[in-house]
Amino acid sequence: IASGAKTVFDIWYETEKHYFQGNRTFPELELILKATKDNNLFTNLWHGVFKESIELTEEEHCALVKQIVGIAKKLYDDDNVDCVYLRKEQDSNYTKGNIHVVAVLKEEKEEPSIQEVSDQISITVQYHPIGHYSFADSDTIGMHAEPTILFDKSGRMTKIKDTLTHTSHISIWNQVEYVPPIEKPITLQLKMN
Repeated sequence: IASGAKTVFDIWYETEKHYFQGNRTFPELELILKATKDNNLFTNLWHGVFKESIELTEEEHCALVKQIVGIAKKLYDDDNVDCVYLRKEQDSNYTKGNIHVVAVLKEEKEEPSIQEVSDQISITVQYHPIGHYSFADSDTIGMHAEPTILFDKSGRMTKIKDTLTHTSHISIWNQVEYVPPIEKPITLQLKMN
C-alpha cells in the first residue's frame, strides 16, 4: 500500500508477476496482466468506466491537437452553437481510438455529422440540441463519464456537467486517455482567441 497499491490485484501482481514473465506456454498471459495493471482495469471496473492509455508520438500529438482546435474554432463562430465538448473512446476499427467533438445547439436544426478519418484515429463532429440533454440522478452519476468541455458560451453546461447525462454521448464505458493528454493544449489554444 505504501508503494501505491490500490487493489488486491496490485498486491498480487507485484508479488507474483515473476511466475509469468517469460512464460513460453502462455506468453499472452504476461501481456494481459501487464495491460490490466497499466490501465488500472480492476480499479476502473468499480467506477464503471475503462480507460485505455494510448501513447502518441510528438508528431501525432501536435497534428491531433491542431486538427481539433481547427474544428472547435469553426464551431465557436457559429451563433447557434452553445457549447462544444469532447469525448474519446476505444474503437475496434481505429487502433488509436475514436474522438467525438459534440456541438450543443441552442435551437434544433438539422446538421449532418462530419467524420474525418486517418488510418488510426477517427474524429467525428456531432450536433445535438440542448433539449436532448437531461439531468442524471447524482447517486448514479459515478457510472457516467464526464465530458471535456472545450468552450461554453452560456456557462450552462459547465455548471451542470457533473450531473449531466446523455446516454449515447457522455455515458461511455471504454474511454481513451492519450499520453501526452490532448485536452489542455486544445483548451489553451482556444482560450488565446
